[in-house]
Amino acid sequence: MISFSKFYTEKTDLEPNELKVGDKVSNCNPECKHFKSTGVVKKVIKIKGKKGNIVGNKIKYKCNNDGKNFGKGDELEKTEIQLKKV
Repeated sequence: MISFSKFYTEKTDLEPNELKVGDKVSNCNPECKHFKSTGVVKKVIKIKGKKGNIVGNKIKYKCNNDGKNFGKGDELEKTEIQLKKV
């Protein structure tokens, strides 16, 4: 099994804030219960740090596939580091 810290450092070639509404995404975090879910980005939510600065994004996407813990039509929210553009 791959550790999340290793996964995080090898994550993806996405630039920060690259994902936008309408993009197709896939959950690429093998430690997440929604691993391999795919869908279309519906909303990008800024994550603010303690000082009010933007530290990342949460991505809301609508699933277009089924899995053990998710189904077609479900809306999921993940941090951008758990997703890749497809």
